[in-house]
Amino acid sequence: FIDLPDSRYSKHIAPQEPGAVVPVDFVGVNDLSAPQEGALQVRIYDKAGKAVFAEDKQIVIPQTGRCNIPVALRMPELPGGYLITAEFTPDGKEQKYISRRFVRVGASDKYDYFEMKAQ
Repeated sequence: FIDLPDSRYSKHIAPQEPGAVVPVDFVGVNDLSAPQEGALQVRIYDKAGKAVFAEDKQIVIPQTGRCNIPVALRMPELPGGYLITAEFTPDGKEQKYISRRFVRVGASDKYDYFEMKAQ
């Protein structure tokens, strides 16, 4: 999951600064008896669904454990509402595990967010 508050519900938290680099921990949790290795894809989408930030990593989540995966997210330059996603796909599997957070960037009268459809 993404260790960042959801801006849609946490209105008391100030919007992120446009262009700022924000360190965020992505937390991998594994309740299986074997380590899980796979691809982590991190994206930030604008309100139209266009990816404005992307980072991919190979990670290993220990058996019956958790791990923090630090990522430096570069916030978009334009004020508005954005969707952050983390998709983990274990090696050799098709199923993706997806975490989403919505973030406000800069000062805006209205924050519209891209609504990703369930897969």
